Amino acid sequence: MTSAPVAADAAELLTLLTTGTLSAEELTAATEAVLLAAHDPDAYFDQYLNEEEHGWLRDCGASMVEVALTEAIGQDLCRSDKADELYEQVSEQFSEPLPEAPSHYRYLHEYLHLLDTELQRRGPQPGGYELLEFGDSYSDELQVLLVFRKDTPRLLALGQQFAVHLARTQSA
Repeated sequence: MTSAPVAADAAELLTLLTTGTLSAEELTAATEAVLLAAHDPDAYFDQYLNEEEHGWLRDCGASMVEVALTEAIGQDLCRSDKADELYEQVSEQFSEPLPEAPSHYRYLHEYLHLLDTELQRRGPQPGGYELLEFGDSYSDELQVLLVFRKDTPRLLALGQQFAVHLARTQSA
């Protein structure tokens, strides 16, 4: 981290990761949790997690900031180790589903390209949506979320500031 994370940056990160869908109360609570995780990971663990269920996170050196963010945005994450399942999960996030993927698609990069092309056409913001890889799923699953494409450069910068893995899926 280049400088100590501040509340405004944590709130901005959460707002951009969720495309502004958190209520004011949810945003305040999540911001406080993320800041605690950034400034005192042990205190975050003690306050929000328990050793029996989450001790493995501490054992594997998990970023408590990523854990805190995952708790706040978990409902927005799509996770799968199968490209077609990931495509379906992303499609379910829209009231009008994505077009069915061609049956000959076999590789993740094919699905990601198809998704990216389709997501550019969707959403209330110019440029549509983009999928970003988020955090470490601690498995073989790819973990992604939809964000507004115009927000991606700022999200990538905030991800660096908070030492959180955020990446465009095209580099996956």
